Amino acid sequence: MFEQDQPQATDLPAAQARFAHLLAGLVVAAHKQPAQILLAGTALEQLGKELVSRGYVVTWLAGRNAQAENAQVAAALRMQAETLLGVETAARFVCVVMMGTYRYLDQLPILNRCRELLVTGGTLLFATELLSDDSSIEYSSLANCSSQQQLGARLGFIRVNSWDLSSSALQSVSLFLPLLEKHAVKFRAESSLPATAWAEQGAVLATMQRELASGRRSYQLQQWCLQDAATDALLAEQLGEYAEAEYGDINSFEVAEIRHLFEQSFEKVFDPALWRWKYQLGDGKCVVARITRGSEIVAHYGGAPRQILYFGKPAKAIQVCDVMVLPEKRRQYGKSSLFFKAAATFLEREIGNSVNHLLGFGFPNQSAMNIATRLGLYAKTDDFVEVVFGPAHASAQPVRFRDFDAGSALQLQQLNQLWLEMAVDFAQGIIGLRDAPYIKYRYGEHPGAARGQFRCLLLSAPDSGEPYALIVLKQHGDSQLLMDMVCATARIPEVINAANQLVKDQQLGTSLRLWLTRGWLGAIPLAGAIVNELNIEIPCSSWNPGPTAAELCGKWWLTAGDMDFM
Repeated sequence: MFEQDQPQATDLPAAQARFAHLLAGLVVAAHKQPAQILLAGTALEQLGKELVSRGYVVTWLAGRNAQAENAQVAAALRMQAETLLGVETAARFVCVVMMGTYRYLDQLPILNRCRELLVTGGTLLFATELLSDDSSIEYSSLANCSSQQQLGARLGFIRVNSWDLSSSALQSVSLFLPLLEKHAVKFRAESSLPATAWAEQGAVLATMQRELASGRRSYQLQQWCLQDAATDALLAEQLGEYAEAEYGDINSFEVAEIRHLFEQSFEKVFDPALWRWKYQLGDGKCVVARITRGSEIVAHYGGAPRQILYFGKPAKAIQVCDVMVLPEKRRQYGKSSLFFKAAATFLEREIGNSVNHLLGFGFPNQSAMNIATRLGLYAKTDDFVEVVFGPAHASAQPVRFRDFDAGSALQLQQLNQLWLEMAVDFAQGIIGLRDAPYIKYRYGEHPGAARGQFRCLLLSAPDSGEPYALIVLKQHGDSQLLMDMVCATARIPEVINAANQLVKDQQLGTSLRLWLTRGWLGAIPLAGAIVNELNIEIPCSSWNPGPTAAELCGKWWLTAGDMDFM
C-alpha cells in the first residue's frame, strides 16, 4: 500500500508493512484481544506477527511452501498446510482475513465457508481483485463487483466498508515486473515449474497491469459483517424464511440426492442416464439450495452448455433447464424465494459479458416466464411456434436418403461440410453449432438413441449422390417431428419437402411438424402449412450485463433439437 502523495514510491517492503498495519488496525478496531482470528493467504505473515504481538489468537492458513522466520512465530501462528475449505467445521472465529485473487466461480464456496467459520457479528476482511467494468463482451475469471455483493447479501453478509487500492496494486505490479525479469534466470533454475509457466505468469501480470490502468479491474479491500437475521429486522425481510439456506454447485451433491426433488417437481420418473448425459457428458452446470447445511436439496436451477455462433463469431451459451423447487416450498415467488435466489446465483455465475456463457436461453412455460420477467431475471427475445406442413408436393423422383452413421469418417466429414454451408448464412443470426461432434453427442450419445428415439438421415442429390442435408426425425404422437436439419438455408424448402415426402412414402405419420423460433419463419415454406402457438417464449438473461433483448430479438435459430428434454 503506497501513500497517495507518493505515487512513484519504490520501497516495496515498506509498502507491504503499511498494508499489514492497515489490516491490523481494522481487526483491532472491530474485536478486542484475545479474539480468535483466521488468516487465509500466503502474504499475511506480517499481519499475523503483529496480531500475535497484540495478544490475539491467530490461525494462519498458508501454502505448503510458506515459511515463517523462526519456529516461535510458526508456533504462534499455528501455520497449517491447509486451504480455507479444509478448516475444521467446529472452529469458529470472530474475524477472517483473506488475501488473494479468486475466480468468480470460487466466490460461492468461499463465502459459504466463511459464513460457517465466523461467529454471528464476525468480520470478514477480503483483499482481492475484482472486475469493475463488465460492459464489454470479454471473458474474465474475476468475479464482478455487483455479483459478489449480491451473493454476499444473499448469504447474510453486509458490506460495512470498502477501499479501492487499485493505484497501489498497479504500482506494485509495475515494480514487481522488472524484478521478476531481473531474477528470472535464478528463479527458473531453482524452480521445478516448466518454462511455459513462467511465460504465463508474465502474461497474467501484464494483463493485470493493463486492466488496472484502464479501470476494467480493481483491487479492493472490503470489510464485511456476518449479520444475525434473528435480531436484524431489515435483514430478516431481505432473507425471508431462508436465512440459513446453503447454496452449492454441480460438485456439491451426489446424483441420487436430486431424484426426490425431480420427481416431486415434474411428476415423472427420474432417469439417471439422461442426467448423466446432460450434466456429465455435456458438462452441465447448476446451483442447488438446501434450507440448512446438510439438509435435503429443495431447489435446483440447471443449465446445458452450448457452443454457438453469435452473429458469425464463436461464443458460448447455456440452455436453462431442470428448474425445480419442492412443491411445498413454492408458496411465493418474490426476491426472498428459493427460486429467485437459486436463479440469481446461477445467472451471476454463468451468463453475461464476462463469464463462461455469453447468452442464456430456454423454453419456460408461460407461468415460469412471467415470474422470472417480473423478478428482473429474464426478458423475451422470441416465441417458439409449431409449423404443421400440408401434404408433400409430388416429386418426380423418390427421396434418396441413408441412415447417418456416426462411426463413418466419410459421413462425419460430409456432415461437417453441410454445417459449414449452413453456418455462413448466420452472420446476422445466432445458432448452436451443428457440426459432427455435436450431432454425435446430441443424437448418438443421448439415452434415447439406444431405444431408436431419433432417426438421423442424410438426404442425397439424385444425380451425384452427394448429401445436401442431414435431418433428424422423432415420432411425436401420430406425426413426425423434424428435430433438426443441417443444410444451407437456401435449401431448407427443398429439405422440408423431402422430409415431408419421406413421411408420406414410408407412412411414418399423418404429418410433418417443425418447432421453430418465430423470427426464422421466413426461411421455411409456409404455403399450405398451419402455424400453432406453443405458448413458449424464448428468454434471455437480464440479470447480468450482457447482450440486450432488443439485440437478440428474432435472431435465435432454435428447433426441438435444441431442447434438452426432447
